[in-house]
Amino acid sequence: MSFFKKNSHPTLAIDLSPFSITCLELHKKHNNWILHDFQRKYITQSEKKVSESNKEFFDLSLIIQNIQDIYQQGAFKTKQVTTALPNTHLITKKLTLSETLNDLELKEHVLLEVEKYIPYAINMVAFDFEKLNKTGHLVEWVACRKECIDIREKLLSLSGLQPKAIESVTHALARTYPLLQKQLKVTDNKTVIGVFYIGDTTSTFSILQNSQAIYVQNITFNLKKLAIFMSNQKETEITMARCFSLDQSLITPSVESALILEISRQLSRCLEQFYTIHDNTSIHAIILSGNFPMNAFNLKTLSKNIGINFFLANPFQDMQVNKSIDMNQLKTSAASLLIACGLSMRNSE
Repeated sequence: MSFFKKNSHPTLAIDLSPFSITCLELHKKHNNWILHDFQRKYITQSEKKVSESNKEFFDLSLIIQNIQDIYQQGAFKTKQVTTALPNTHLITKKLTLSETLNDLELKEHVLLEVEKYIPYAINMVAFDFEKLNKTGHLVEWVACRKECIDIREKLLSLSGLQPKAIESVTHALARTYPLLQKQLKVTDNKTVIGVFYIGDTTSTFSILQNSQAIYVQNITFNLKKLAIFMSNQKETEITMARCFSLDQSLITPSVESALILEISRQLSRCLEQFYTIHDNTSIHAIILSGNFPMNAFNLKTLSKNIGINFFLANPFQDMQVNKSIDMNQLKTSAASLLIACGLSMRNSE
């Protein structure tokens, strides 16, 4: 799988974590996106066994069976897959090099740079890079342990699918910038939009401008911690599965108040860092996304706490949708599908 190479054919987005799978397929017609189908599924792996094994994916046969099931449940047209790698698994840097270097020399210089940052033997590392301008003196490189890619290739291949591309959550979110512009009804590419994504194992706060991430901060406030947090608030066990099911009954007034306070704290720290670097930048809005029942949140309270308007992610607001899709289910799930949208948009850039 490649980090940067694009294919000419549409790909199926599979957002895969140890505890959940999201599949989504977008098509493009006359420069407009069409949602062909989507499916979400929670993987009932033992959270305790995953933690004790110190492996990202513990029960491979269970995950493969779940991937096969979710693919068969959908009306997907392709088996070519683009998937995501959590930001915590990756190192990404931009590098300025001489314009006189050819492609081989560029690769050699990038490799030397990768070796500075990766604390592993280079034969254990997968890396890729792309030129950010035509002359090639500015490049972006990304690197991770090979095993992070190998395990995903194995899971997808043994599920009967064709893994073609992999990329960071940051790149996938940045690609959805035009969809977020439509949702917010803004057209200026200089508009700055924040995205707070709550994932199963890690959360990310990204600030986007013109389809580029100008700030990224990984946050440890993930779905597992949210389940524990709510269990303590409600004095009864709340599982990750119930969170993933987007069960709005979980958000009682006391839980909502505590969660909003905690999210406000997390985002305030990030924004303080951001404004230290970009002191003259105004953030138009912050989008909430992730595998969590955020439809029940009081966004006005969050907006008041932070001083920026909050919206739930809805990348399908002005998008044509396949008639076979349950619109009520799509409305409930929309905020959880942002990364999958970005993955599926990859080959139409």
